Amino acid sequence: MRFGKFYRDNNGALMAVPSSNTGSDLVERLGLSRPLFHDRDVPAILIQALLAEFGGQLHLAISVSRFKPATKRPMVLSAY
Repeated sequence: MRFGKFYRDNNGALMAVPSSNTGSDLVERLGLSRPLFHDRDVPAILIQALLAEFGGQLHLAISVSRFKPATKRPMVLSAY
């Protein structure tokens, strides 16, 4: 995956999916309706950094990677 998109689930957790047809299918299947970054593509290195810092899930076609937050501070990430 070179690019992906960020969403928040109903609990406010970060969710990342690939920018592809598979990603679109995952968004529909997971019921993700709250896009971040104006629903724009985000480079994979930024996805990894944000998930490592704030925690969340990276959904791919065949697997789900879960990340725990690196710090205990509250997440302040608005939908830019």
